[in-house]
Amino acid sequence: CWVCLVFFFLFLAILGFSKQSPPQKTPLVLEKKTESAIFQVCGKNEKSVENALAWIQDVIKKEQGLYTSEEEHIKDFDEKEYQELTKLQKNLNIAIHLDTERPLIEVSGISRDVEQARNAIEKMMKTVRLTKEQEFRADCISEVIAWQYKDNNTFHHFDKVTNLQLEDAKKKNIKTLVVKINHQKTKHT
Repeated sequence: CWVCLVFFFLFLAILGFSKQSPPQKTPLVLEKKTESAIFQVCGKNEKSVENALAWIQDVIKKEQGLYTSEEEHIKDFDEKEYQELTKLQKNLNIAIHLDTERPLIEVSGISRDVEQARNAIEKMMKTVRLTKEQEFRADCISEVIAWQYKDNNTFHHFDKVTNLQLEDAKKKNIKTLVVKINHQKTKHT
């Protein structure tokens, strides 16, 4: 009987059997970068050597920069962002420390390189944040509205992001929109 079947599926849903477990994220690791410099300082006496060392340390400190961010979306960095961070670390004179649990990112190195890395990292964080916001909006809209297209006399649902784009276009009275159907761009009116 269909009533028994409905109760059976409801019972399974209550126990959590119908829910798919979220995909396990494999931990991503940022390559460590360490560079050493050895100075040999010679002088007339111990005082001149100490002065030279103090001057060298002062110059190094003046050239060093630090950037720190505790942006929440650092937790959402995936392989693409890790590859970009590794590339920044290889191409610039910087070291990056990343803690996704906290979330925290620290960049240290030569000031001009730290500034360049900061700009790239903030751009990455903005992209990740906007993507997450769009996914959230798409999930909310898809719970209420489901746009469909007809293919071979069968109706198919658009994916969540396309569904959101179609709904936004409707609200803005946009008459045509290019969407992907079966991996091909199609003009939708």
